Amino acid sequence: MDSDKASLDPAQQPDPPSDAMQALPPELASLIKSIPEGQSDQNTMMAALLGIQATIGPLPPPTMLREYEEIYPGFTASFIKMIERQETHRQGLEKTTVEGNNKRASQGLYIGAVVAILFLIAATALGLDHDTVAASVIGGVDIVGLTTVFVVGRREQRIERVEKRKIAEQKK
Repeated sequence: MDSDKASLDPAQQPDPPSDAMQALPPELASLIKSIPEGQSDQNTMMAALLGIQATIGPLPPPTMLREYEEIYPGFTASFIKMIERQETHRQGLEKTTVEGNNKRASQGLYIGAVVAILFLIAATALGLDHDTVAASVIGGVDIVGLTTVFVVGRREQRIERVEKRKIAEQKK
């Protein structure tokens, strides 16, 4: 048990590995080296600093790209080509989705128009055949159905616009 405590003693820790120190910006490396041995564990400090490194977006930092390029010449060019292919693929999927949605919406409009016209033809035929009750019911259902579709559609569009506006304002 005493040997475990001894291994945790900062004074007995080896110096931070030189490779890890070289990976740090010079200001941080000199700051870590300047910490007195009794006050902090340099290895723990370096591990924390190295673990914090993060990137936003598809590209790693230029220093990392240079290091990969040294190990594997041509890496940066192939990496950028891979990112471009992925972007093209994603944009193609988005385009296919939007075009499919537009096609379904158009088909729905055409089918709805055909159904509405058929209902009006049926109501007219029944009215000409002196079956005014059935003609009124079918004509009424047709008009109420069309009106409902347009009203609900407009309301959904308004709700969607409000939601998009809220999202846009949150991004500001």
